[in-house]
Amino acid sequence: MEDDKEYRLNEVNEDEIKLLEKAPSKGKNKLTIILAIITVFLVLVIITMIIVYFLVLKKDDDLTDRTFLIYPEIQTSENNKIKNTFGTGGDHYIKDIGNINDGKDYEANDRDNFELCIPSNVLKNKKNYTTILLDIHGGAWIGGNKNEALKICEDDLYKNFIVATMSHTLLNGDYKEYNLFRIIDEIDATLKTLKNFLIEKGFQEDKLEVVMQGGSSGAHLCLLYSYMIKTPPIPIKMIINNVGPVTLDPQYFLQTKPEDPPLENIDPESIENAMKEGLLIHMNGSATGVAINNTLLIMLMNVWLGRIPYDSFNEIFANIETGELNTKSEKYIDLLNKANYGNPTTYVEKESVPTICLYGGKDFMDGVMQYPLLKKKFDEKNNDKIKLVYFKLGTHDIFANAEGDYGKKVRQQYNDTIHNFYQKYLDSYNKNK
Repeated sequence: MEDDKEYRLNEVNEDEIKLLEKAPSKGKNKLTIILAIITVFLVLVIITMIIVYFLVLKKDDDLTDRTFLIYPEIQTSENNKIKNTFGTGGDHYIKDIGNINDGKDYEANDRDNFELCIPSNVLKNKKNYTTILLDIHGGAWIGGNKNEALKICEDDLYKNFIVATMSHTLLNGDYKEYNLFRIIDEIDATLKTLKNFLIEKGFQEDKLEVVMQGGSSGAHLCLLYSYMIKTPPIPIKMIINNVGPVTLDPQYFLQTKPEDPPLENIDPESIENAMKEGLLIHMNGSATGVAINNTLLIMLMNVWLGRIPYDSFNEIFANIETGELNTKSEKYIDLLNKANYGNPTTYVEKESVPTICLYGGKDFMDGVMQYPLLKKKFDEKNNDKIKLVYFKLGTHDIFANAEGDYGKKVRQQYNDTIHNFYQKYLDSYNKNK
């Protein structure tokens, strides 16, 4: 075999040998090509990752994983009871109203529950400061149900929040024990259960904080609870009050005539000037042609207190058909005094919770007096942590007529005001950096 190899070599001339020595081998050619392809592929992958990072991830780090954990029916009662803090000897006993529910705890009902939505990005950062939005539904205290937490959770205003939406006992007589103060206890029970639930999930108790939000009667409940209860289970850092009534006193239910333009502003001074100029009328159901009237307001005050004395109406009203009140009646005066304990303004202090107020200039349910009453009380207490977003063309739905330049302007003011409060008052904004 060696002779054969030597023989074949001898058959090749010197010029061919030189050419063979200069030519690269086929194996080396293939390896070079493969390495080049791999290099190009890696470069493309790196470039693609950089582009994705800057165009998507870097644009909004919080949206890298927008999935949610939903807990639809979390019960707030302990051993089928809600603690009654308004009974004799209770933390919030009101002497002028008397013992509520004989001092016993409330029997739980099918509305003592809440829905919870936890964004996965919040769950991944549960060692950080965490904000919870507690939403309370409207419905004039006699109707409504909890909203879907996921819908609120997906709103960009709350994308880094845990969202809880609660139901409460309706004050419509369906339950044996019902009154406004029972609902305050239900809110307290919700926050207590919510805190314990989140601690079990690994969240830090001393890093939890709450933003309360509600519409109409739900906003009233947020205000009343936050101002009345000084030591809630979780610290309340701010309130978003969407057209919440702060009183049911009929004398403060005023509005412009339906055919007149809305007021340019509803701060206390502007309202006082409007009253002097005769621009406001009482919302008694005749001049305004709207559903709110004195009869309904008197009934709701009684509902707040858990009693509806129909037999006393003749003393309260000078004329039931027209809704004319007998303002000198002892029954009427007593009712106003007791209902005052359900007014958020009763509990405003210098350190009361920062509050954003959203009201409409053509709201024929609450009128235009609710914000100036609350603002005046804040001013009296030297509390400057209150801000109005005035939807001049808004009704009881503040975003009604929010179109064109007006719509853009008021929506921007709404977003800016809320984010400004976040930056001022939320630890999750200030301490997670």
